[in-house]
Amino acid sequence: MRPSWTLLLALAAGCRLQPGAPAYVDEDGDGWDTTTDCDDADPLVAPFADERCDGIDNDCDGEVDEDDAVDALALFVDGDGDGYGGHRATACAVRAGLAATGGDCDDADVSTYPGADERCDGADNDCDSDVDEDPVDTTAFFVDVDGDGFGAGPATLSCEAPLGMVAAGGDCADEDPSISPAADERCDKTDNDCDGEVDEEGAVDAPRWYRDEDGDGYGAGEPVGSCEERPGLVKLGGDCEPTWAEINPAVLEACNGYDDNCDGRIDYGDAVEGRTVLYYADADGDGYGADGSGLYWCAPAAALVTLEGDCDDEEPAVYVGAEEVCDHLDNDCDGEVDVEAIDERTWWFDADGDGYGAATSDARRGCDPPTVDWARFPDDCDDGDPAVSPGEAEVCGNDVDEDCDDERDNGCPITHCGTITASEVWGADHPHLVTCLTKVGGSAHPVLTVEDGAEVQFYPGAGLQIGDLSYGRLVVQGDVEGVRFTSLGDVATPGYWQGVTIGQQDEGSQLRGLTVAYADGTATGAVSLKSAAPLLRDLTVLDALGTGVYVDRGSEPEIDGLTVEGCGGDGLVLDPAAALARGITGPGVAGGSLSDNGGYPARLPAAYADEIGGSTVIAGNGVDLVELFGDTLVEDATWDALDVPWWISTTVSVGSSTGHPTLTLMDGAELRFAPGAGLSVGVSSAGRLVALGTGLGITLTSGAEVPAPGDWAGLTLGSADEGSELEGVTVAYAQGTNGAIYLNRSAPTLRDCQILDSLGVGLSVRNASAPQVSGCVITGSGGEGVSVDGTSSLAGRFRENAITGSGGAPLSLPAAALGAVEDSCSFAGNALQEVTVTSGTVTEDAVWSNLGVPLHLTGPVSVGSHEAPHLVLREGLELRFDGLAALKVGSSSAASLEVAGTGAHPVVFTASSGAPGGWPGLTLGRSCDAAHTVMEHAVVEYGGGNGRGNVYFDSCSATLRDSTVAWSSNWGVYRSSANPTLSNITYLDNALGDLK
Repeated sequence: MRPSWTLLLALAAGCRLQPGAPAYVDEDGDGWDTTTDCDDADPLVAPFADERCDGIDNDCDGEVDEDDAVDALALFVDGDGDGYGGHRATACAVRAGLAATGGDCDDADVSTYPGADERCDGADNDCDSDVDEDPVDTTAFFVDVDGDGFGAGPATLSCEAPLGMVAAGGDCADEDPSISPAADERCDKTDNDCDGEVDEEGAVDAPRWYRDEDGDGYGAGEPVGSCEERPGLVKLGGDCEPTWAEINPAVLEACNGYDDNCDGRIDYGDAVEGRTVLYYADADGDGYGADGSGLYWCAPAAALVTLEGDCDDEEPAVYVGAEEVCDHLDNDCDGEVDVEAIDERTWWFDADGDGYGAATSDARRGCDPPTVDWARFPDDCDDGDPAVSPGEAEVCGNDVDEDCDDERDNGCPITHCGTITASEVWGADHPHLVTCLTKVGGSAHPVLTVEDGAEVQFYPGAGLQIGDLSYGRLVVQGDVEGVRFTSLGDVATPGYWQGVTIGQQDEGSQLRGLTVAYADGTATGAVSLKSAAPLLRDLTVLDALGTGVYVDRGSEPEIDGLTVEGCGGDGLVLDPAAALARGITGPGVAGGSLSDNGGYPARLPAAYADEIGGSTVIAGNGVDLVELFGDTLVEDATWDALDVPWWISTTVSVGSSTGHPTLTLMDGAELRFAPGAGLSVGVSSAGRLVALGTGLGITLTSGAEVPAPGDWAGLTLGSADEGSELEGVTVAYAQGTNGAIYLNRSAPTLRDCQILDSLGVGLSVRNASAPQVSGCVITGSGGEGVSVDGTSSLAGRFRENAITGSGGAPLSLPAAALGAVEDSCSFAGNALQEVTVTSGTVTEDAVWSNLGVPLHLTGPVSVGSHEAPHLVLREGLELRFDGLAALKVGSSSAASLEVAGTGAHPVVFTASSGAPGGWPGLTLGRSCDAAHTVMEHAVVEYGGGNGRGNVYFDSCSATLRDSTVAWSSNWGVYRSSANPTLSNITYLDNALGDLK
């Protein structure tokens, strides 16, 4: 209630009459002097005067024409903006949200107001207390007597169908349910489908007729239905020329180039006028036709000939005049089979019945042998002994030439045992038996050469050692037919013999096309290298008892094609101190197989992983993983996508101060890591990782049978990283103490990657790192999804990334980096549904988008630099501030702020605590560009912790409009040396007042 003006004047006069009181001037005599009267020239303007709608601050409270002015208009609140209001209100003028007319019975529905069109919706649209009366959207309904879904007679307009009426009309016989617009037309002299026609063409039971255009009695085209015969329609079809009466199925064929009788054949038939030649069918295409197959044709046709007399028209090799051959056919049709054939054979008498005749016997010619005692082949050197002939195998030790090659005991095995001290050759014409441990070495530097096609069989416990204690060399020449080292008699028992060992005194052995089967390999390998560097080309090791190929420390073989299958232990093992020669192009172990072994298919240092090619078949091993020992890659390397994953048993590093190596992971590659193992790139020296999983994807994950977060160390890209590039890469179950992917002063590119189920942070960006991140999915992180420290940034745009299921916030980053985050990113299901913004200074133009979750500012943020940055806050954005997290724009250097909220989606500045004074507030400082600093549709609440107010204009006369300032622990708006533009501001419960 306002106090009486008379009482206020008396009180004022009484105060001035007190003895000793200072004298004040009251120009307009309204009882208020110049210290309190805001217009001392107008007696109607004074504190506590009645406010009026006159554009003047009558009551000196700093506001003009408030809604409770004594002469305010009686209006109504218009919530839905349809020009009609519900609840009463007062204001000096009609504005948005108010209406001059009341009576709106539903102020939340823009289609409901007095005078609105009534509709069939169960609502009182025109606010006359009646529902659905005289609606504008009624439906026409018709009486349906016969219940066929179609009605007749005059229409009844109604919102709902009256009983016995339907919405479809047009029934021409509403007493007959078989007649309606949806019925089929029939030949019954009735208009069944109510279309005004009776028995029209297309009736469902009408006979089918053909259109006869040329009047020849035959029609063409698709048949039509007609209840009655009509001109132009005939019963017979098949006319192939519907406009030519001289051509129809009843016409005789003539030699005129036309199909006169429409049978699909031109100029064909019996002896009709114009036919002059009798042709015969030639089924086998030999130029002669079968007797009695003649037909008259106007012109020759395919498979027709003018000659007859073929006695077998299914055999092209049989006809009159053909050459007789040995095929049990009468080729020349002379009545005799295989007589005087041009390919008669020569036969020799075979006395001993071994299939070979004596070359000295009389020979006879004919297609078949004269009797069973004649053979097709000659040269039997003893036709009285069936065990001697060119087809027999040589028997060793009997001094008989069983195979008639003029040599005795050829092809018999040669035995070997002891030390080979002079060079020798093991040929392919004799089997070779090694009966004991045989060594190649000596002062003469012997070379053992094994020729292509040779087979060497080893006795139990026997083996072959090359250059073990003295100089020697093995050359296997199996380039075409191959060479086989195997057990005696090829007994299928793994471990039957010792195997092949090449020692440190080896002088460059070459094993080409060698197969080693059923050797031991339990101590080292079926093929074991000890400080040796041989060539192993197309080597095959089968069914060893232990390891297939073992490369000991100090060895450096050159491998070109390798197959190891069926071994009881590992397939290929390189000692961590061993190496592989790089003398060939492409992976050495490629195109072969490492399968069905009892252990790993291969185990080797990571530096030589690129020697395992993706074309290698790897399957069915006891442990289907290729193990890589921890190592530092100092040269470029490519790890292929294998049939099985890579197993990283200890951490692998990529980097060199001189080589600047790049590790390339091929599409489809899968890396599994042991506990504590990881992949480090460019940590202490220059290196780079290129992993482009653009098709199948690339996976870095736990090697545990049941994987869990924290199983391995993760991927680290260090300060010497030279621009690593990751696309389509999945990193799963990593430690994440520093981050499942940890960036330390690096700037890689991550596209379409996944970081899954890390124990801690998903992607950690530290120490001035600046990655490019787009299209990535980061889910299930135990800590934050992405964490960017205050020294780092986001290069390019942080776009189209999805961060879900994090144990903390999905994204934490400094204020200076926030402008790179686009609203194409999504954040859902995280423990903290917010983006954490740490303190810092925004020095460049930036846009903070509405990311669908609030921004949580944990420390003070400033905007300003010599670049005069312009910060834009998009509609719907919510900023939550901690106790010391002030936002200052232009306080120490030039800057401007644009708050671009809307009525439906304002920009909200609030305190994390939700209590007055919970954050310092928004400060627009003396270096603020006032002309470009505009805040509209903002909500600023729970500030005032700066000792001034929610919004502090410090020498910056910016614009604040259409906004709400609420629940400040001090003033709502505080001005210091500033004259900001404030319009349409709603103040709520600010502790010291709304405006200072």
